[in-house]
Formats: sequence, structure tokens, C-alpha cells
Amino acid sequence: MKHVRRQSRGFTLIEVMFASLLMGIVGVAIVSFLGAFASGGAARRNASDAALEAALATQRFDSFVPRFRSVLEIADDSALIWRSDRVPSRTVHASEVGLVWFDADQGELVLEIINTNALAANRTLEREYESTQYDDLAEDLAELRAEGLLVRSILAEGIEAIEFTPDPMQAGAVRLQFSVGGTDASATFAPATLEEPFE
Repeated sequence: MKHVRRQSRGFTLIEVMFASLLMGIVGVAIVSFLGAFASGGAARRNASDAALEAALATQRFDSFVPRFRSVLEIADDSALIWRSDRVPSRTVHASEVGLVWFDADQGELVLEIINTNALAANRTLEREYESTQYDDLAEDLAELRAEGLLVRSILAEGIEAIEFTPDPMQAGAVRLQFSVGGTDASATFAPATLEEPFE
């Protein structure tokens, strides 16, 4: 029986050229895909514009403070709000307020409230405030922040500047003017039904 001997041969020049061309096309496709992915990531980072942040801040605020009653005091970079009448008295207590303020160092719009666990552990934190004492309340909240007794929730981020003003169209509401990436937008935090605390 005769064995047929096959002669091993190498690739032809056309096969090598075809393989090189195919690898080049695949390489170009991969580089294009990675470039598109990178530019898409940059576009997503840049999509954080003022209008988007204002809309997100409004949605987050509504979810964190669903029974919002009224804005008690407004400064250039903050607003003291009466979230709810937790202690049924129609007066303002420390557990019922929140401070919405702009953290310029982080570029964040923040909502801070008293930690309920800290309040349960130390009932002396639950103080009652009259309308003439809202400055004292803001100072008390600053002290509680320094002691780590406030819970911080981020409403918006990537903000360059923000200004708080009373909303001229709605009593008990605050208007926020956002500035992000050179564009401006506004949002309003307004109670569904305005309820002012008693004196």
C-alpha cells in the first residue's frame, strides 16, 4: 500500500494580504467603537446641564419632602423649610424642619434634616421655635451639622452657582436659579397647600 505524501506549503501572498486587510478592518472598527464610547461618556458627563439638574432637584425634593408645608426663611444660598407638623401643634419643632442649602465646595444642592435616631436618643434636641427665633434655628442646625447629627441628601450636583429667592407667584415657596456650565435654569419648591405655623 502506497502512502500519499502531502506536501506542506505556506500561505500564498494573496492569503497573507487578505488576512492583513481583514485584521486592519477589524482594528479600525474597534478603534472607532472605543472612540465613540469615550465621546459618549464625555457627552453624558456634559449632559448635566442646568435644566436637567433643576428638574432632578425638584423631583428629589418632592420625594424627600412629600408633605412640605412652607418656606420659613430664605437666604442667598439656603432656605429653611417646614417639612411637616410631626408634633401636632401647628408650631415649628426641630424635627419638622429641613435646611436646603448650596454646598459651594462640593457643587451640590443639599437637604439636611435632624437624624431621627439622634433625636430619639436625646429628646433635648426637640425644641420649639417661634417665627422670631428662626435665626436661632438655623444656628442650631449648623451646630448639629458640626456634631454629625444631620442627615444629608443630595438634590442636585455639578452646580457652579445657585441663588435662592422668594417665589413672587407662590406664597410660601422658594425659587432657585441654577447655573451649570454657563447655562441657567430655575426650579421652584412650593407646597401643594400652603400652611403657615402659628406664632
